[in-house]
Amino acid sequence: MSGRVIHIVDSTLRDGEQTPGICFPRAAKVRLALELVRMGVTEIEAGIPAMGPAACEDIRAVLDLGLPARVTGWCRADLRDVDAASACGLKSVHIAFPLSDRQLRAFDKDLRWLRTCIRTVLPVARDLFEFVSVGAMDASRVSFDRLLSFAEAVRPHRPDRLRLADTVGVWTPMAVREAFACLGHAFPELSLGFHGHNDLGMATANAYSAVEAGADSVDVTVNGLGDRAGNVPLAAFVMALEHSRRWTSRVHPDGLQDLSEYVAELCGTPLPPDMPVVGGRVFDHEAGIHVRGLLRDRLSFQPYLPEQVGREIERLVAGPHNGNSARNHMTATVSSSF
Repeated sequence: MSGRVIHIVDSTLRDGEQTPGICFPRAAKVRLALELVRMGVTEIEAGIPAMGPAACEDIRAVLDLGLPARVTGWCRADLRDVDAASACGLKSVHIAFPLSDRQLRAFDKDLRWLRTCIRTVLPVARDLFEFVSVGAMDASRVSFDRLLSFAEAVRPHRPDRLRLADTVGVWTPMAVREAFACLGHAFPELSLGFHGHNDLGMATANAYSAVEAGADSVDVTVNGLGDRAGNVPLAAFVMALEHSRRWTSRVHPDGLQDLSEYVAELCGTPLPPDMPVVGGRVFDHEAGIHVRGLLRDRLSFQPYLPEQVGREIERLVAGPHNGNSARNHMTATVSSSF
């Protein structure tokens, strides 16, 4: 597939594991990291070093794999977090700064603290790590002026990426597009990333809009795992990019189904049957007009073939919505092959 390559940052091991009740065993984290890289993911957010020795050992286990992918640790804007990430052996770090008034108040901070923290933390991180990603937490609930001021403040420290976070999932696609276009126009030298939550059901659409407006990277999790309603789901976003014919993630779609089923098994939560791409019935068809169309052209009533995402062939379901013509045709010719 031709087009601009969008960098996929998989955060299943970090933000995905923040799903209430979820804790992946170390062996599962290792296997998941291996599977993600095998599929073409080029960056894994492996955890939060400041959580303690067990979290650091998990991160080291992923680093010890020697994967051909960037392994990143997530840090608060705190030198203790940065030091913990360095002690883990990480070469890449993401540092999240609370940006909105609401977030600053929640941490008993203010804009003066934010300005000081930028000047204190980022030079140290720049010396310790090969790759430094800077995060604007709660970017969806601040003005464009504050976004621009934040970007201006971090720019002298040469961040490798500026990541805007829709921390509570309230952005809309148009607002995302405006924010990324505004920053991209003002700071064309900055690589922009998007981190979105799905509280209002718009995470995938918002991620797509960020790409339309110039974002170079998007954070995802397998099955959309994460806090509350979760994050941008890997499978849906990858297929949205591939179907666009304008961008690609270079993630191999034929492994999406197995990966989603593996993670669902780890979580002890079955995949919802109507989950895009990987749900059990998303390639089932019963409506008569759809069945008739599919018998002539398999793409007449589905956007891509199930085999592309590691699924079996679509199923034509006999039922009250078939219509006589479709039902007779199914029975006579193809019911045994679907």
